[in-house]
This record gives sequence, structure tokens and C-alpha cells, in this order.
Amino acid sequence: AGYIERCTSGSWRGFDRDRPRKRIWRGRAYLMIDDDHIADVIQGRPTILPDDVQETIRATVKSYAAGILDKLRELQVDLRATPAIFTGGGAALFRTFIETSSQVAKAEFVADPKANAVGFGMLATAQLRQMQAQKVGEGFAQG
Repeated sequence: AGYIERCTSGSWRGFDRDRPRKRIWRGRAYLMIDDDHIADVIQGRPTILPDDVQETIRATVKSYAAGILDKLRELQVDLRATPAIFTGGGAALFRTFIETSSQVAKAEFVADPKANAVGFGMLATAQLRQMQAQKVGEGFAQG
């Protein structure tokens, strides 16, 4: 979706996840929405956004989360039969939508926004150790 806009039916649709601010059509002007406001809506925190805009944000995020789960299933990862661990800041934002999805049987959440970075750091360290061990082994084989 491009941005939240009022359709001819009077409902709202979509928003652009790739822009730092979201544009929402209200009457004859766009309403700019920061990511923080969107996070507030998703996490159920108080916000000054109108109810119809909040509902559009929730519906769009629910659809986006369903799309992620559908993509996983296309990749042969069926979370109805496989427990899942969701990590990082996105896990906190999507938690409500994932927990209520019929596409996920069991999910655990690591809400630490640094969890993905820590995990990738651990993988990189392990890979470097493995590469160093291979170099040491090669040195003995040549010597």
C-alpha cells in the first residue's frame, strides 16, 4: 500500500512503511504520522489519532503480519505445526497480531530490540572461530 488515504467509500487504506512519516488523507489534506504514533496504536498506548485512522493502522498491520506468515508457509515453514520464536523490536510490535493468528500454534517472543543484533554477533563469532580453526588445521596439514 502507498499511504493511508480515504477511499471513495469513506474508509481508509494502507500506509507506506518505507517513509519516515506516513501521509494520511483527512478531508482535503494529508495528515503526517510518525512511526512513534503508529507504534503507539499497534501497542495499544494512548494516542491523539482519530479512531478511524487507528483502526486503519491496526487493519493494515494485521494484513502485513498475515502476509509475513503466508510467506513463511509458502517457504514450507508451517507455524501451525512448528513452534516459533520471534525476536527483536518487530516481535514486540507484531506480538498481538501473531498471538491471535490462526496460522501460529505456539509462539515465544524475545522483545529485546537488540536481540537480532546479538544473535547475528554470536553467529559471526562462531563463524570466525570455525574459519580460524580451519586455517590452523591447514597449517598442520602442510607442515
